[in-house]
Amino acid sequence: MSKSFRPAVRDAVVLAAIELWTECPSASLGDIAIRAGVGRASLHRYFEGRAHLAKIVVERCMNDIETATMEGVSSAESPQERLFLMLKALIPLGDRYHFVATVKIDDRYIQARHAAETRWIAGLIDELKRDAIVDPLLSNQWIIAVIDAQIFLAWRYFIKDAMVSVHDVATLCLRTILRGIVVQSNRNMSLGV
Repeated sequence: MSKSFRPAVRDAVVLAAIELWTECPSASLGDIAIRAGVGRASLHRYFEGRAHLAKIVVERCMNDIETATMEGVSSAESPQERLFLMLKALIPLGDRYHFVATVKIDDRYIQARHAAETRWIAGLIDELKRDAIVDPLLSNQWIIAVIDAQIFLAWRYFIKDAMVSVHDVATLCLRTILRGIVVQSNRNMSLGV
């Protein structure tokens, strides 16, 4: 096998794993090999097993997410604009973002990177709270979960099926995160909380 072919096989397996594990976390390595268009022997030539492949997939997803986020938010002038640009950058990567948010990998390096990413977004949320953009009574953990859900839902229902542009769906996500789904005139209703 030529060296130029190896990265193509490895990338095909990683991309197939992202697709399949997003749809069905219990998908087997055989299913992934079929989706990637390679034999199981080829898959095992590059990956020792499920745990090794999952680690490589998470690293790839984290690299994609970090690159898109940093490039996307570099021009932001306010925390709210940074949130919008982050959404716009991450929605096309919703499958990767969801995978990283839900899979548990027993690896210190990956755990440290995930913790750093969580601290970064928590810092953004703290800025949004200081600017009275988000409710300071909501925990950062809850707000992160809401953002995670919006990113995945936007990818799943809008971007994956090409129903609307990334800009438009990011606008919908930002509006939902910051205003909820309540009509403005109903905001004063007592919710018992």
